[in-house]
Amino acid sequence: MLGLTYYGHIHDITGYAESNRNLIPKLVAAGVQIKLYPIGIDLPDVGLPAEQREFFHRLTLTPENPGWPVLQSMIAPAFQRFPGRYNIGLTMIETTGLHRSWVEACNRMDEIWVPSEFNRKTFIESGVQADKVRVMPFGVDGERFRPGLEPLEIPERAGYTFLSNFDWRPRKGFEFLLEAFSSEFTEKDDVCLVLKVSNTAKIEPSRLRRQYLSKIQHGPARRRTILWDHVIPYADMPRFYSSGDCFVLPTRGEGWNLPAIEAMASGLPVICTAWSAHLEYMDHSNSLLLNMERLEKTTPAGFWTDHVYQGFYWAKPSVKHLRFLMRWVYEHREEAKLLGAKARQDVLAKFTWEHSALRIKERLAQIAAG
Repeated sequence: MLGLTYYGHIHDITGYAESNRNLIPKLVAAGVQIKLYPIGIDLPDVGLPAEQREFFHRLTLTPENPGWPVLQSMIAPAFQRFPGRYNIGLTMIETTGLHRSWVEACNRMDEIWVPSEFNRKTFIESGVQADKVRVMPFGVDGERFRPGLEPLEIPERAGYTFLSNFDWRPRKGFEFLLEAFSSEFTEKDDVCLVLKVSNTAKIEPSRLRRQYLSKIQHGPARRRTILWDHVIPYADMPRFYSSGDCFVLPTRGEGWNLPAIEAMASGLPVICTAWSAHLEYMDHSNSLLLNMERLEKTTPAGFWTDHVYQGFYWAKPSVKHLRFLMRWVYEHREEAKLLGAKARQDVLAKFTWEHSALRIKERLAQIAAG
């Protein structure tokens, strides 16, 4: 029987943790034994139901087979090399290249898994040995994220609702979204914008709110924009997407973009920047791809990622095009719904967590066969 020693985040609000929470059960269901070593981090707990907590706890008790490969799902500088084992790192980056510390960490491993062709290219161009890098796409749970769920109650939500879900940091491009919304829509438009915001940088809440308000140009937009900065219980997150009509994220760059693929599985039309990893599953037939003005150098913003991104580039989305796309979905709602239905069909055809687990199982069998 195939087995895997798995190091990764489980209980926190990071994208790594969310991917691990979804991938590990599908690997077990596919017949892969898992010895789990959860990685702790000082971030809010996502609030898993008791049954899921117990599932992951049981995997920590699995007897370890020293012949199994070791998979570490985390940022590359945290990788350890385990002597005598086949070492795999699963990681990603959101810019045009990798810091030298990431390159060195990746080259110490036997194999590197990245979710997208975008990262296969950036890793190799940055100096990671080409024969080590494999694309192992992430996925989405189409049963959990689906149309027709009871909407989450969002106080003050009214009218046509744009949703966004992101961590409060410059990479997510929230200033472009706020500028486009406040410039394009007026009191005459029955519309609102809901921002579901994480705060992994632990910005003091009143300061975060001041930053948010400073980005909104006009009074009507202030009254029609809802900042939701508390953690939504894990079980309720799919209902968030059922609360809106369109998902929008003018990101500067993504390593996979879980919120976008969750929104697509939920049947929403999605507006997202036409650059980086989500182009693995997004195209002009199933999404509203946002033009970028250009690639621009990253700038320091007081986050731990500053030194990782320094010297590299990411996208600058076009606010003008974003305004056009948001107006288009607002005025062409039936066409937008058809686009959302196509999005769900496409991601479920190729990009579920079952697909991800089967790809990994196939690779583990190849490794075991030598």
